[in-house]
Amino acid sequence: MAFGLQCWDASGKLVVDLSDYNCRYIGTYDITIPRGQNSATVGVAGITATTAFGAIVKPNFFIEAFAEASTNAITVYRLFGTSYGETYTVEVYSYA
Repeated sequence: MAFGLQCWDASGKLVVDLSDYNCRYIGTYDITIPRGQNSATVGVAGITATTAFGAIVKPNFFIEAFAEASTNAITVYRLFGTSYGETYTVEVYSYA
């Protein structure tokens, strides 16, 4: 499904057009960062850092982590301290 944003100025001139990308849902992955580590990686076939992204959707409390796409993988990194064995649910999308 296509998505985007278009804005026009007062004279009707199109000034912003962000409707030229499509996102495709790849899948949902549960990624557990083992105790004492700050990151964990799972394989996701067919993605790269320039064509995909991951969004952490769980846990439902304050998230001190981020997801990063790379070639055929998604990695979750903790921002502060060491892990106590948290599991993060990450939705992965590709775009073109």
